[in-house]
Amino acid sequence: MVFKLLFISIFMVYATGKDIKTNYQYNENNHIKLISESVLYNKGDTKLNSYGGGNSVYYTNGLPINFDARKRWPNCPSIGHIYNQGNCRSSYAISVASAVTDRICIHSNETKNPIMSAQQIISCCYLCGYGCDGGSQFESWDFYRRHGFVSGGDYNSNQGCQPYMIPPCKLINEKSPRHSCTTYNREETPACEIKCNNPHYYTSFKMDIYKGKYYQVSPYMAMKEIFDNGPITTQFYMYRDLIDYKSGVYQYDEVSDDFFTVQSVKIIGWGEENGVPYWLVANSFGTDWGDKGTFKISRGNDGCFFQEKMYAGLPL
Repeated sequence: MVFKLLFISIFMVYATGKDIKTNYQYNENNHIKLISESVLYNKGDTKLNSYGGGNSVYYTNGLPINFDARKRWPNCPSIGHIYNQGNCRSSYAISVASAVTDRICIHSNETKNPIMSAQQIISCCYLCGYGCDGGSQFESWDFYRRHGFVSGGDYNSNQGCQPYMIPPCKLINEKSPRHSCTTYNREETPACEIKCNNPHYYTSFKMDIYKGKYYQVSPYMAMKEIFDNGPITTQFYMYRDLIDYKSGVYQYDEVSDDFFTVQSVKIIGWGEENGVPYWLVANSFGTDWGDKGTFKISRGNDGCFFQEKMYAGLPL
């Protein structure tokens, strides 16, 4: 019986990416303290979102109603850069590599701009998942802590040690067999290489590694975390109606159950539009999708489980 309970505990820790005892922090350096739900509802410096839900209360003391990280750190162009994951379910790797890139720049006082390689995570992080068949943003963050990231830019960019190797495609809400991200055959996951595969990059693999720490972010402190340290990542259940998004604040229609994928994204800000609070999000479907690659999703009701698994990290 003891062995069985131990096995279940270990499985839950791996599956959720959380320590069951604390249900919050993985990294040994506490950056944000876990705050119980009962405390959240008694904070005098919070703003209660009218859409309700357990994650509808945020720390807002001294924070603006509208915030865009691209404007706060204008010399970190990676914050606004939109990736195209191509026909590869690699958003778990792209979102984390992108957020780490942003935070290296931000915490160097906007003087360093190395671009972290999503390709390295896809090909070499075996605990992260299944390469182009999907994976875990939590394990991608842990790969950053354990092994570190090398540099690498977009497909055909010749930037960094290991640039992205999957060609871009356009996400189209269609069912006929045309060349789009929804119907084209899934790309094969490129093999892992412990060397720089960019012939135009002259720094060695070992000398190109960037390491850091990471932590889970409480929804209550998410806005302050973004304001202080830069973009964070999350993953959510994406439904097919979001494929057609162009503008406005997306709110999941509970009548629809047309599930599309589990998508990991980078949160770069927040705001209110026509009285509706939202998160400002950078996706990885290219600039042709959404509002030049970004979208707004309702903040406060945890629709699509958007606030369940927020993570961030800091460079060492």
